[in-house]
Amino acid sequence: MNVQTQAPLTEARRILAILHRRRLLIAACAAVALLAAFLHNQTTRPVYEARVRVLLDKPGASLMPSDLTGLADDTNTLLEVLRGRELAERVVGKLGSRMAAELGTGPMVSLWELVRNRVVGAPSTPVAPDGMPLSPAASAFQSRVRVSPVPGTRLIDIRFSAYDPALTSLAANTLVSSFADLAAGDRSIRSDERSEWIGEQYKQQEQRIQALAERLEQKRRQAGVHSEGDVDRQLGSLNTSITTVAAERANKQALLDQIRGGANPAEALPLAMQGSLAELRAQHRRAQEDLLRLSEQLGERHPQMQEARNRVASLAQQIDGEARAVANSLENEVRLLRQREASLEAERDGLRASLGAGGGAQAEIESIEQQLTTERALLTQMSGQARTTELQGSYRLPPLRVLEAATTPGAPVYPQAGNSYRNALLLGLAIGIALALGFDALDNTVKTPEDVRDVLGLSLLGVIPEAQADEGPAVRTPAVFRAGPYSAAEAYRLLRTNLTYSMPPEGGRLLVMSSANPGEGKTTTCANLAGALAVAGARVLTIDADLRRPTLHLHFGLQRARGLTDVIVGKLELEAALQPTRWAGLSAITCGYLPPNPAELLASTRLRDLLHGLRSRFDWVLVDTPPVLAMADTSILAPFVDGIILVVGAEVSTRPAVQRSIDQLRGVGGVVLGAVLNRVDLKRNAYYYSHYYGDYYRSYYSAENPAAESGKLRRFRRP
Repeated sequence: MNVQTQAPLTEARRILAILHRRRLLIAACAAVALLAAFLHNQTTRPVYEARVRVLLDKPGASLMPSDLTGLADDTNTLLEVLRGRELAERVVGKLGSRMAAELGTGPMVSLWELVRNRVVGAPSTPVAPDGMPLSPAASAFQSRVRVSPVPGTRLIDIRFSAYDPALTSLAANTLVSSFADLAAGDRSIRSDERSEWIGEQYKQQEQRIQALAERLEQKRRQAGVHSEGDVDRQLGSLNTSITTVAAERANKQALLDQIRGGANPAEALPLAMQGSLAELRAQHRRAQEDLLRLSEQLGERHPQMQEARNRVASLAQQIDGEARAVANSLENEVRLLRQREASLEAERDGLRASLGAGGGAQAEIESIEQQLTTERALLTQMSGQARTTELQGSYRLPPLRVLEAATTPGAPVYPQAGNSYRNALLLGLAIGIALALGFDALDNTVKTPEDVRDVLGLSLLGVIPEAQADEGPAVRTPAVFRAGPYSAAEAYRLLRTNLTYSMPPEGGRLLVMSSANPGEGKTTTCANLAGALAVAGARVLTIDADLRRPTLHLHFGLQRARGLTDVIVGKLELEAALQPTRWAGLSAITCGYLPPNPAELLASTRLRDLLHGLRSRFDWVLVDTPPVLAMADTSILAPFVDGIILVVGAEVSTRPAVQRSIDQLRGVGGVVLGAVLNRVDLKRNAYYYSHYYGDYYRSYYSAENPAAESGKLRRFRRP
């Protein structure tokens, strides 16, 4: 397996190890989520839902070859009507007392909205613009209705939710029948006022055409004979007409500019020209009020909120379309007025020219004929606008055909126990995994061999498991000397092997055992490593240089008196301080009396000479010193020994603390040989460490004969 393939596998194993180590946390999160789902299912009132599927029949053939301006989309109009308040009030009025108990519970809200109402209070009762309160029953009914088109078809699903299953089908079917009654008697009045205004303009245009025709006939009878007074009267009449037309054109042009330049074209129209805009604006205002009322009762993502927003947007589009239609009509009128003004000016100029030439009756007749043609064209255009408005006013709501009537549901749609438990389990596991990974990311302790090698940059000399309950953790005797299938004993033997092969084969080996902080097991590791080396046949000496809290003598059952401090100050000879232990090949120098100045004693030249002298007499000299960060004692001895072994407590020592101790030792010239990961909980981290050791310790010692191990240790003890 190459490095590129192994890296993802190692990372995956690390993540799985984290999840295995914090499996109780993940299980607790899943259990809490399942308990919450159980309580929710038991305390939530079941909600039932019935569905009516209807078909939107196509309207008749198009009345005009092009789409009618401002004609609302059939589907959007239908959806807004089905969701609207008017239809809800009709259904509530029909059902009467049968819906009283159901609608008396108020609008149907989500769990979050219920919690919000309990915390901040329920929203106040909405009121209409005239100050009358809205119907609570209609509001409750609307909250239970969902109308949704089937994508890509003309099918529409109408759903009604209720606590009583029998009412769901009754209300859904009644809603469809009430819509049929509403559609049968409904005729849009959007274009009534506009049609009336266009009709008045049409009559005025007919009168102007009739006057021009009479005038033309009179001119023709006169056969071109005019007096000077008649010409002046004709010029005055033409000037008056030109002034009137120009004023009318200017007024309509100003109104058109105001409509086109304003932020809200509909509001810029005079009341006489608004036509159906008044009704549309009233509907838009009511839709906005409904949206405001729903926003106080429902959340932003509630389906009814989405429907209310869509209705407001749809009405705004209709208002804009109607305003644009009026603006286009004004623009056509301005253009025709401009043409009429130009025609009158041409007639006036022709009359003046004919008067200057001594005649011109024929030119005047031609001018009147041209003006009459222009006025008739304008009348034709106004006739087309009146026809369009009439067709728009004849628009009716499209009919619905029921394909699938609503039936009484047999099971609730909410809550669904299976879905609740599944979602709760997935959510609990997701939260548990996230917490496990988050806690591990925040945990900066040294936990794994990768932390020692990759983060600290040290060689891993050994992994020492935490003592099990049956191994007697309170017993001070080194594990390598105790009979029994102890996994720690084999771990110390592996540490001995790794250390042996990491040191040069010849010469004495003077090593310091220390840790970054107290309580990481450096003294226990030193005693067991010394025992493991002695069992292998080496001559081993352990020195307790922890002159502040010495405990090494307790592991070997020795007295602390007559120790290292006595030799340093010259009160005792070295030979008298050397104490043999119960095990062959293993000797020890205890601390002695506790001095007031430990650092000065350890920095003395006599101690250096003593250590170098002992190197030639023993194969291994192991010096137990205080923690690096707690005292300066280890840093004093570091430059004068062959190497330093750091004992790191698994899930106890923090990475910054261990790194500071390494930097401190290397800063004074010390050689850090590696680290021992101590007190590893193999049971809690079984998944991770199984990839390193498998079940080596368990299988090895379960197959080993405890009696044989006990006999071997008895032979190793001194007689």
